Amino acid sequence: RDAMRGHSSAFGLIFDPRLLDRISEEGQDMITDHVTEAVIEKEEPHPKLLYLVAAPLCGSLLRQYHASSSESLMQTYQSFRDVLLHLLLFSIITSGALKAEDEDTDLSAEILAPAEVFPVEELYPRSNRLEEVVRALILATFIAIGRAHWESAQATHPVVRALVKLILTASDREPEPRSALLPNSVAHRARVRQWQSLCALASLVDASTAAATLPRLRAALALNNTASVRRYVELFAISCALRSSDVEAAMAEDLAKADEGAGHLVCSLLSVVGHVLKEGYTPDRARRLLPPIIACLTSNVQRVRLHAQLLVHELEEAE
Repeated sequence: RDAMRGHSSAFGLIFDPRLLDRISEEGQDMITDHVTEAVIEKEEPHPKLLYLVAAPLCGSLLRQYHASSSESLMQTYQSFRDVLLHLLLFSIITSGALKAEDEDTDLSAEILAPAEVFPVEELYPRSNRLEEVVRALILATFIAIGRAHWESAQATHPVVRALVKLILTASDREPEPRSALLPNSVAHRARVRQWQSLCALASLVDASTAAATLPRLRAALALNNTASVRRYVELFAISCALRSSDVEAAMAEDLAKADEGAGHLVCSLLSVVGHVLKEGYTPDRARRLLPPIIACLTSNVQRVRLHAQLLVHELEEAE
């Protein structure tokens, strides 16, 4: 316990901006390298170490935000962004039993209906696993910063925008990116967490930030991911399409041009376009989005045809 207190105090000092401001740039780089080595490069770090890094780092980010020190806040984020991304997505402790994919699927199904707010507790249920607590802590920190800024400016805070962009590029860090992943593999679980994290931040994404996600969003929809990943991708795409007319138009255009042989892509695009139409119905939007949906009613691919028929039935009931 005394050792834990010592480690906690040490990491607290490392992330204290008053200390960082007084040391040289070379010294700051040494600190960043030390933390990175402790969290990322160390083989199977203990969950307590992850928490001892995350807690003071998140506390430092919040203090800098409340002190209106935007430059210092962004500098701290830039210095430790790799650490934050690793803690969010890749710090997978394999000593305990892994959560079954079905649980992830059930969880994503519960929150599939679009909403303005995606509570962290729905994405990350209460747990005594420290690595789960760390992820929730980081997301809660950025949501607190982003929500306060959103209420005053109705725009995405720069540090939240930077985190969204960083998470979107997380798949680039996979050693061998593949279209389909083995369920419960490390890469699969990292992708689940990648899109869970983006869904948690979706309510803080403005139109310009949503539009900037489009290339990565299109690439993710085209991958033949497992259902537990695909549903989160669709949920984030729905939120972005409701915020940005550019994303909405791109989803409708992709649906109209998609090869029905890529059934997984067509069904995902149907889900996105259909939910956007249901949630934000206007006659003008219906004229734009209904034609590609109706074209899928006579598809030669059974699951595409069935998906389109069910969607049209839901739209009729909604009206």
